[in-house]
Amino acid sequence: MDQSKSILIYFLDYLHQKNIPLDKITIQKGLFFLKEMGLPIKFRFEPYIYGPFSIDLAMELDEMVFWDELAQSGSRYKIKKIDSTNFSEQIKEKINDKLNCLEKILDEKFDFNNLELASTVLFVIRSLEASNEKIDMESVVKEVRDWKGNKFGEDDIISVYKRLNELARKEKCLTIGSI
Repeated sequence: MDQSKSILIYFLDYLHQKNIPLDKITIQKGLFFLKEMGLPIKFRFEPYIYGPFSIDLAMELDEMVFWDELAQSGSRYKIKKIDSTNFSEQIKEKINDKLNCLEKILDEKFDFNNLELASTVLFVIRSLEASNEKIDMESVVKEVRDWKGNKFGEDDIISVYKRLNELARKEKCLTIGSI
């Protein structure tokens, strides 16, 4: 089993243990954040309707349904029979640290809108970094608005931006360029 799938399985189990629904949005956004926090995840994420999306991850989930590791009903999954991950305690601790950071990024709210907004803000920051553009609150708000229209209020965008900035500076659980 490759490392990306092992991390995916670990994340699915984490969600299950926390009684967080295993839906497509939660899985997509969660793996996006874990990758952005430095975990070795091969899935490539692109801008999509509800924020970053990975077709590779969607295909991995489809394969897991096909092989009876997961059951799917609409946009939700249920764990059927998944091999346990063979991570060392050191690797488990690193992943758990990233999951704790994810909870802080989301302010412990794994709901659809919060996941969409937080992942979109981070994706915008990464896009600005990649194009060597200035990363500041104004440019992030503008880019999120260009992508999402008025779906999210400016105060909500700013709140997520500030939370990401604070976590990058104080907790060091993600790296953000020139914020």
